[in-house]
Amino acid sequence: MGCGSSTASPIHSNYVHDKRTGEIQNQNQRTHRQDSLKDEDEGFAEEFSDGMLGLSTEEQYNQITRSLGPGELFEDGEFPPNMSSLFFDPKQPIKAKVVWMRPQEILGKDGEAQLITDGVTRDDIKQGILGDCWFLSSCAAVSQRGQLMSKIILDNQVLSGPNYKGIVRFRFWRFGEWVQVIIDDRLPTVKGKLIYGQSTDPKEFWVALIEKAYAKLHGSYEALEGGVTMDALVDLTGGLAERYELTEYNPALYKLILRAQKAGAFVACSRKGDWRRTTKADANGLIPGHAYTVTDIAQIKHKMGEEKLLRIRNPWGDATEWRGSWSDK
Repeated sequence: MGCGSSTASPIHSNYVHDKRTGEIQNQNQRTHRQDSLKDEDEGFAEEFSDGMLGLSTEEQYNQITRSLGPGELFEDGEFPPNMSSLFFDPKQPIKAKVVWMRPQEILGKDGEAQLITDGVTRDDIKQGILGDCWFLSSCAAVSQRGQLMSKIILDNQVLSGPNYKGIVRFRFWRFGEWVQVIIDDRLPTVKGKLIYGQSTDPKEFWVALIEKAYAKLHGSYEALEGGVTMDALVDLTGGLAERYELTEYNPALYKLILRAQKAGAFVACSRKGDWRRTTKADANGLIPGHAYTVTDIAQIKHKMGEEKLLRIRNPWGDATEWRGSWSDK
């Protein structure tokens, strides 16, 4: 599953601006040239001929940080600030100028940019225009376990100050082991605002940067459009995932979810539908094709009997939420 936020996308036609080079690319029609794809494939094969697929070792990280002089900031050549990092097709037409900015540049004089402010929580996460609710809802689930998040987001990483070098690293579980992804902290913006995932606290950037690292792992941001939550949960935990597809009411499912929650499992859910065609919620506040995080489960007893309840969180991070029985409304 995957879907973008309820905000209309500002990046589909015309041009992109690279702040680093000042270059503007203009494209009125989408092109699919076989020769350009061939060149791209050959470049990919050459770049990742060591089989690392954008991964980095601890030794490589140390070499990079040692090589940076005073005031020099890391620039990631494997995931550059241009169209190839945004889309499969680098000639993808867009409607707005995309400027790659570092966190402190985005924040300006409104404070000091930080990777994490007051700890990592599910309420930090706010989805942007990218259809990666499957990944962000998984991040929201795993964020409830601080010990695991400290394995994913390494300590002592700064986005400002004397030790700032413009480099950030994350760990993901891939093929039976924890691997490291190194990125620079330049993020795609439009009119100075982040267009993809972000934190509800404007001074905090772990959401935007972990999304960028995951995009690098997959080749581009567009590669995160539409996915399966269980895949992201495995990448974030190293655990085993199970999927249950409901075709009819199953009275045993509640007990299964309750048992999983008590055992410490992370649970997510989604509603069937085409995420590419739906950006609005139904009368009950649910969005077709959208992924949610199950944040709690409870049985409420009352005079008429009992209710079995699930609390779910929408990665959009806005007022689009459940409006039916037992809602806030």
